[in-house]
Amino acid sequence: MRPLIRFSIRHPVPTIVFYLIAAVIGLVSLSRLPLDLYPAMEFPLAVVVTRYEGAGPEEVEAHVSRPVEEVVGTVPGVTSVSSSSSEGTSLVIVEFDYGTDMDQATLSIREKVDQVRGYLPDGTDAPMVFKIDPAALPVLTIALTGSD
Repeated sequence: MRPLIRFSIRHPVPTIVFYLIAAVIGLVSLSRLPLDLYPAMEFPLAVVVTRYEGAGPEEVEAHVSRPVEEVVGTVPGVTSVSSSSSEGTSLVIVEFDYGTDMDQATLSIREKVDQVRGYLPDGTDAPMVFKIDPAALPVLTIALTGSD
């Protein structure tokens, strides 16, 4: 027989104590293990949303999306800028190089958007700047319906 098996058979109390200690250490470690359903990652994307009530897509594009695109494109680290204009809403998507500090980048975008805000048409809401954060997405969405 192997020495470890022989020792376990001849000395059961130290063997049981050793396994109990290992189990307690494992349970304590498991309880202190942080739980995160998404890996720690940061998408180098930011979105500028501007509402312009009562305006058609062409007007939103010409008077809101294009000026915002032009100033946002001057932020350091920007790789591409694209926009989508629909009735009453301008959506400008800004993509950065990987490794860019997104907190600093969104701050720079806010500063640039504030510079052009005075040139936007009357009736536009203040542009909102968001960075894409996968950890902010819901893990589960439940919808309940019923009949009367």
